[in-house]
Amino acid sequence: MQSVKTGYLFAHVPIVFITATYDTDSQNACWEAGAADFIDKPVIASTLIHRTTNHVENKLRLEVLMKLTYKDSLTGLYNRHYLDKEVSNALKQSEREKKPFSVLMIDIDHFKLYNDHYGHLQGDICLKQIADVFANSIKRPHDVAIRFGGEEFLIVLPYTDIEGMSHVCKQIILQLNESNIEHSQSSIGHVTVSIGGVTYEKQGTMELNELISLADEGLYCAKRDGRNCYKLQVV
Repeated sequence: MQSVKTGYLFAHVPIVFITATYDTDSQNACWEAGAADFIDKPVIASTLIHRTTNHVENKLRLEVLMKLTYKDSLTGLYNRHYLDKEVSNALKQSEREKKPFSVLMIDIDHFKLYNDHYGHLQGDICLKQIADVFANSIKRPHDVAIRFGGEEFLIVLPYTDIEGMSHVCKQIILQLNESNIEHSQSSIGHVTVSIGGVTYEKQGTMELNELISLADEGLYCAKRDGRNCYKLQVV
Protein backbone atom coordinates (compact mmCIF):
# COMPACT_ATOMS: atom_id res chain seq x y z
CA MET A 1 0.00 0.00 0.00
CA GLN A 2 1.36 3.42 -0.98
CA SER A 3 2.03 5.85 1.85
CA VAL A 4 -0.66 8.50 2.28
CA LYS A 5 1.92 10.81 3.90
CA THR A 6 4.30 11.26 0.98
CA GLY A 7 2.55 14.51 0.09
CA TYR A 8 4.06 17.62 1.68
CA LEU A 9 0.67 18.82 2.96
CA PHE A 10 -0.02 15.58 4.86
CA ALA A 11 3.43 14.90 6.25
CA HIS A 12 2.48 15.95 9.80
CA VAL A 13 -1.21 15.01 9.80
CA PRO A 14 -2.21 12.06 12.04
CA ILE A 15 -4.23 9.56 10.01
CA VAL A 16 -6.47 6.92 11.59
CA PHE A 17 -7.56 3.91 9.53
CA ILE A 18 -10.89 2.16 10.11
CA THR A 19 -10.68 -1.46 9.04
CA ALA A 20 -12.70 -4.64 9.18
CA THR A 21 -9.63 -6.78 8.49
CA TYR A 22 -7.80 -8.13 11.52
CA ASP A 23 -4.92 -10.14 10.02
CA THR A 24 -1.31 -9.15 10.64
CA ASP A 25 -0.52 -8.33 7.01
CA SER A 26 -3.40 -5.87 6.78
CA GLN A 27 -2.43 -4.19 10.02
CA ASN A 28 1.21 -3.92 8.89
CA ALA A 29 0.00 -2.39 5.61
CA CYS A 30 -1.83 0.31 7.59
CA TRP A 31 1.31 1.19 9.51
CA GLU A 32 3.44 1.23 6.36
CA ALA A 33 0.91 3.49 4.67
CA GLY A 34 1.48 6.11 7.35
CA ALA A 35 -1.22 5.35 9.89
CA ALA A 36 -0.96 6.93 13.32
CA ASP A 37 -3.54 4.42 14.55
CA PHE A 38 -6.34 2.16 13.31
CA ILE A 39 -9.72 1.17 14.67
CA ASP A 40 -11.49 -2.12 14.10
CA LYS A 41 -15.00 -2.42 12.72
CA PRO A 42 -17.67 -2.38 13.97
CA VAL A 43 -16.74 1.05 15.31
CA ILE A 44 -17.61 1.90 18.88
CA ALA A 45 -18.43 5.61 18.99
CA SER A 46 -16.71 6.31 22.32
CA THR A 47 -13.53 4.58 21.13
CA LEU A 48 -13.49 6.61 17.93
CA ILE A 49 -14.01 9.87 19.83
CA HIS A 50 -11.31 9.15 22.42
CA ARG A 51 -8.75 7.89 19.91
CA THR A 52 -9.18 10.84 17.55
CA THR A 53 -9.22 13.31 20.45
CA ASN A 54 -5.92 11.93 21.71
CA HIS A 55 -4.34 12.26 18.29
CA VAL A 56 -5.58 15.83 17.85
CA GLU A 57 -4.24 16.80 21.29
CA ASN A 58 -0.87 15.22 20.51
CA LYS A 59 -0.80 17.06 17.18
CA LEU A 60 -1.45 20.38 18.96
CA ARG A 61 1.36 19.67 21.44
CA LEU A 62 3.70 18.90 18.54
CA GLU A 63 2.75 22.16 16.85
CA VAL A 64 3.66 24.09 20.02
CA LEU A 65 7.07 22.37 20.11
CA MET A 66 7.61 23.02 16.40
CA LYS A 67 6.76 26.69 16.93
CA LEU A 68 9.38 26.94 19.66
CA THR A 69 11.93 25.17 17.46
CA TYR A 70 11.15 26.63 14.04
CA LYS A 71 9.95 30.21 14.67
CA ASP A 72 12.04 33.37 14.92
CA SER A 73 11.35 34.88 18.34
CA LEU A 74 11.34 38.50 17.12
CA THR A 75 9.29 38.39 13.93
CA GLY A 76 7.25 35.21 14.38
CA LEU A 77 8.34 34.03 10.93
CA TYR A 78 10.04 30.69 10.37
CA ASN A 79 13.79 30.53 11.01
CA ARG A 80 16.88 28.98 9.40
CA HIS A 81 16.35 25.74 11.31
CA TYR A 82 12.97 25.33 9.60
CA LEU A 83 14.58 26.14 6.25
CA ASP A 84 17.22 23.45 6.71
CA LYS A 85 14.84 20.77 7.98
CA GLU A 86 11.57 21.28 6.10
CA VAL A 87 11.90 23.37 2.94
CA SER A 88 14.17 20.89 1.16
CA ASN A 89 11.35 18.34 1.50
CA ALA A 90 8.94 20.76 -0.16
CA LEU A 91 11.38 21.19 -3.07
CA LYS A 92 11.68 17.43 -3.51
CA GLN A 93 7.89 17.11 -3.46
CA SER A 94 7.58 19.73 -6.21
CA GLU A 95 10.19 17.87 -8.27
CA ARG A 96 8.32 14.57 -7.87
CA GLU A 97 5.09 16.22 -9.02
CA LYS A 98 6.88 18.14 -11.81
CA LYS A 99 5.60 21.47 -10.49
CA PRO A 100 7.44 24.82 -10.42
CA PHE A 101 9.10 25.96 -7.21
CA SER A 102 9.94 29.61 -6.51
CA VAL A 103 12.18 31.34 -3.98
CA LEU A 104 12.43 35.05 -3.14
CA MET A 105 15.40 36.60 -1.34
CA ILE A 106 14.48 39.95 0.23
CA ASP A 107 16.63 42.60 1.89
CA ILE A 108 15.52 45.81 3.62
CA ASP A 109 17.06 48.79 1.86
CA HIS A 110 19.48 50.93 3.91
CA PHE A 111 18.56 49.15 7.14
CA LYS A 112 21.88 49.96 8.82
CA LEU A 113 21.14 53.65 8.28
CA TYR A 114 17.68 53.06 9.75
CA ASN A 115 19.14 51.44 12.88
CA ASP A 116 21.80 54.10 13.26
CA HIS A 117 19.22 56.89 13.03
CA TYR A 118 16.23 55.46 14.92
CA GLY A 119 17.96 53.01 17.26
CA HIS A 120 17.90 49.22 17.48
CA LEU A 121 14.66 49.03 19.47
CA GLN A 122 12.83 50.88 16.71
CA GLY A 123 14.71 48.71 14.24
CA ASP A 124 13.17 45.63 15.88
CA ILE A 125 9.72 47.19 15.56
CA CYS A 126 10.42 47.84 11.89
CA LEU A 127 11.43 44.20 11.36
CA LYS A 128 8.15 43.06 12.92
CA GLN A 129 6.14 45.40 10.69
CA ILE A 130 7.88 44.16 7.58
CA ALA A 131 7.46 40.53 8.66
CA ASP A 132 3.70 41.22 8.91
CA VAL A 133 3.75 42.53 5.35
CA PHE A 134 5.42 39.34 4.15
CA ALA A 135 2.95 37.15 6.07
CA ASN A 136 0.01 39.09 4.58
CA SER A 137 1.41 38.81 1.05
CA ILE A 138 1.31 35.01 0.94
CA LYS A 139 -2.09 33.34 1.11
CA ARG A 140 -1.65 29.60 0.60
CA PRO A 141 -0.85 27.28 3.52
CA HIS A 142 2.30 25.87 1.90
CA ASP A 143 3.81 29.31 1.16
CA VAL A 144 6.40 30.17 3.81
CA ALA A 145 8.15 33.37 4.94
CA ILE A 146 11.50 32.86 6.68
CA ARG A 147 13.84 35.23 8.49
CA PHE A 148 17.11 34.31 6.84
CA GLY A 149 19.28 36.51 9.05
CA GLY A 150 19.43 40.13 10.17
CA GLU A 151 17.37 42.14 7.68
CA GLU A 152 17.31 39.37 5.04
CA PHE A 153 14.26 37.20 4.43
CA LEU A 154 13.24 34.31 2.21
CA ILE A 155 9.79 33.57 0.85
CA VAL A 156 9.33 30.01 -0.41
CA LEU A 157 6.53 29.44 -2.93
CA PRO A 158 5.98 25.78 -3.87
CA TYR A 159 3.84 25.10 -6.95
CA THR A 160 4.37 28.71 -8.11
CA ASP A 161 5.50 29.88 -11.56
CA ILE A 162 7.17 33.20 -12.37
CA GLU A 163 3.82 34.96 -12.84
CA GLY A 164 2.73 33.93 -9.35
CA MET A 165 6.11 34.94 -7.95
CA SER A 166 5.85 38.33 -9.63
CA HIS A 167 2.39 38.83 -8.12
CA VAL A 168 3.77 38.23 -4.62
CA CYS A 169 6.57 40.76 -5.25
CA LYS A 170 4.06 43.38 -6.38
CA GLN A 171 1.93 42.75 -3.29
CA ILE A 172 4.94 43.18 -0.99
CA ILE A 173 5.99 46.48 -2.58
CA LEU A 174 2.39 47.74 -2.64
CA GLN A 175 1.78 46.90 1.01
CA LEU A 176 5.08 48.48 2.07
CA ASN A 177 4.15 51.66 0.20
CA GLU A 178 0.78 51.67 1.96
CA SER A 179 2.41 51.03 5.34
CA ASN A 180 4.61 54.08 4.77
CA ILE A 181 7.12 53.22 7.52
CA GLU A 182 9.18 56.38 7.90
CA HIS A 183 12.83 56.19 6.85
CA SER A 184 14.29 59.68 6.70
CA GLN A 185 17.71 58.31 5.70
CA SER A 186 16.29 56.85 2.48
CA SER A 187 15.87 58.95 -0.65
CA ILE A 188 12.31 57.60 -0.94
CA GLY A 189 11.41 58.63 2.61
CA HIS A 190 9.94 55.31 3.74
CA VAL A 191 11.13 51.76 4.22
CA THR A 192 11.53 49.75 1.03
CA VAL A 193 12.92 46.34 0.08
CA SER A 194 14.88 44.85 -2.79
CA ILE A 195 13.90 41.40 -4.03
CA GLY A 196 15.61 38.72 -6.08
CA GLY A 197 13.66 35.68 -7.20
CA VAL A 198 14.05 32.41 -9.06
CA THR A 199 11.55 29.88 -10.38
CA TYR A 200 12.78 26.33 -10.84
CA GLU A 201 10.94 24.57 -13.67
CA LYS A 202 13.45 22.06 -15.05
CA GLN A 203 13.36 18.63 -13.49
CA GLY A 204 16.81 17.61 -12.35
CA THR A 205 18.98 17.69 -9.29
CA MET A 206 18.76 21.33 -8.23
CA GLU A 207 19.54 21.79 -4.55
CA LEU A 208 17.82 24.32 -2.32
CA ASN A 209 21.06 26.19 -1.62
CA GLU A 210 21.57 26.60 -5.37
CA LEU A 211 18.15 28.22 -5.72
CA ILE A 212 18.88 30.51 -2.80
CA SER A 213 22.18 31.53 -4.42
CA LEU A 214 20.39 32.35 -7.68
CA ALA A 215 17.76 34.38 -5.81
CA ASP A 216 20.59 36.20 -4.02
CA GLU A 217 22.12 37.08 -7.40
CA GLY A 218 18.78 38.61 -8.39
CA LEU A 219 18.74 40.55 -5.13
CA TYR A 220 22.19 41.95 -5.92
CA CYS A 221 20.92 43.08 -9.34
CA ALA A 222 17.88 44.77 -7.75
CA LYS A 223 20.15 46.69 -5.38
CA ARG A 224 22.52 47.61 -8.19
CA ASP A 225 19.60 48.97 -10.22
CA GLY A 226 18.46 51.36 -7.52
CA ARG A 227 16.64 49.26 -4.87
CA ASN A 228 12.87 49.21 -4.21
CA CYS A 229 12.41 46.76 -7.09
CA TYR A 230 12.60 43.06 -7.95
CA LYS A 231 14.58 40.96 -10.42
CA LEU A 232 13.29 37.49 -11.33
CA GLN A 233 14.51 34.60 -13.45
CA VAL A 234 13.51 31.07 -14.49
CA VAL A 235 15.87 28.10 -14.44
